[in-house]
Amino acid sequence: MKTIFWSLILLSLSSFFGCNRQATNNIIQPADLSNLIGKWKLSNPKTDFTITLEITRKPTEANAPTYRVSGLSPVNQYGADATIQANGIINISAIIATKRGGSPEAMTAETTYFNSLQQVEKAELVGDKLQLQSRDTQWSVLVFDKQ
Repeated sequence: MKTIFWSLILLSLSSFFGCNRQATNNIIQPADLSNLIGKWKLSNPKTDFTITLEITRKPTEANAPTYRVSGLSPVNQYGADATIQANGIINISAIIATKRGGSPEAMTAETTYFNSLQQVEKAELVGDKLQLQSRDTQWSVLVFDKQ
């Protein structure tokens, strides 16, 4: 039942995202998993704070490859496990983070980023950029440049 529910959600969202894309010269394709591994820096949405993302392969005995996503948000370091399928479908586990405090602006940016990252459901490579599509309404697309 859960599989059917998520399939319907993904189908609905893929229709939504497909209708909103602007024509560009860049080819949008599901991410080749080997090209996802590495360090990335958030370039869009624009923020006054540095946000990084590192994706590493995690040893596992399960059928689906497991990855570790981690990085630096505006205030804290964070991490989570993720499963990424060959078609770019991604599922990120609960995000854990250090508990440092920061300015109200930095904390707001961090919370917004974490909310968006937690709801990511698709990873695509657009040219040399990593694009993560999220169900979050504030930051629905996260674009990262390779470091």
